[in-house]
Amino acid sequence: MQVCGYGRMQLIVETIRELYAYNAWANQKILTQAALVAPTDFLIDVPGVSFGSLRSTLAHTMLVQKNWLIRWQGQPIVEWPELTTYPDFPTIQSLWAEIEADTQTFVAAINEAQLERAVEYISRAGQHYSYKLRHLMLHQVNHATQHRSEAAVILTALGHSPGNWDYPYYLDEVLA
Repeated sequence: MQVCGYGRMQLIVETIRELYAYNAWANQKILTQAALVAPTDFLIDVPGVSFGSLRSTLAHTMLVQKNWLIRWQGQPIVEWPELTTYPDFPTIQSLWAEIEADTQTFVAAINEAQLERAVEYISRAGQHYSYKLRHLMLHQVNHATQHRSEAAVILTALGHSPGNWDYPYYLDEVLA
């Protein structure tokens, strides 16, 4: 099947790359506003979000991205640290920048065959799973969207709304 001069899998590769560029952009919108939050507000628990505080929400999102990348590279995941391991925003910001750079390097190098390969892993609950890499990569972006939304709720409540980070806003900025 040909789509716009591309084969189906080449189109999937390009779509994955575009989604990961958007994901990094959207994460940066959240992180830019998080940098403005007072250190005490960064740690307060907020009802109605999965991980309580802005710190824990960001740390969870960052660690999940790191662990998926490690799995995709065929390595066992690292010991899951307590989210309180990350005492402040600069610590998370610095580590996330490294994880993002590693993620973008991985995404830039993927090809059609790699996206079709099975990634097998054992969950923290001990269950065995096997999915195509492309499915797991789509999942990671979707997962990040959930927790970016929670971070945006916290940031907005603290007076630091990240603004619009819907995909068309990304396109407007990138294509401008």
